[in-house]
Amino acid sequence: SIFSNPIVQFTVSPQQTDIANPIVTITNTTVGGATWNWDFGDMQTDNVINPAPHEYADTGMYTITQISSSLYGCADTLTQTVIIEPSFLIYIPNAFTPNGDGINDTFIPKSSFISTFSMSVFDRWGNRVYKTDSIDNPWGGHLNNSSETVQMDVYVYVITVTDFKTLKHTYKGTVTVVY
Repeated sequence: SIFSNPIVQFTVSPQQTDIANPIVTITNTTVGGATWNWDFGDMQTDNVINPAPHEYADTGMYTITQISSSLYGCADTLTQTVIIEPSFLIYIPNAFTPNGDGINDTFIPKSSFISTFSMSVFDRWGNRVYKTDSIDNPWGGHLNNSSETVQMDVYVYVITVTDFKTLKHTYKGTVTVVY
């Protein structure tokens, strides 16, 4: 008699996501399979019918491969590609202590995947006390890059960044200088 090959089918959702949420759900819809071999494209494998949602550790393009065999050893293979993109993230502290002890002495956001950056800091009367166009140039609590330190107070910042997808983000908030 003639045995038929299994018909390998599976769906991946989402097929494109980012590193902030790098989990994909794989739904096996194979017909006629008796054994399953999954390769998630990141050195991880499994041999269950329905693999658990898979989390990727890094950005990139991954090829998920399923090989299924019937009870009679006939096999079929299917591949699908998943894309894990970088994720723009920004963290802006709300206070710093520019007292020269080497701990939390400067104010600058922590960010990833940005292409342009600009930050201005203003005192409570609206006077600009600091400006930079480099995320590598934090504010050290000095008045417009002079040796004069600003007083302990709440300052207003305006930060504008362009992310790696050329989307512009503007953040306005306050930072407290504490000595």
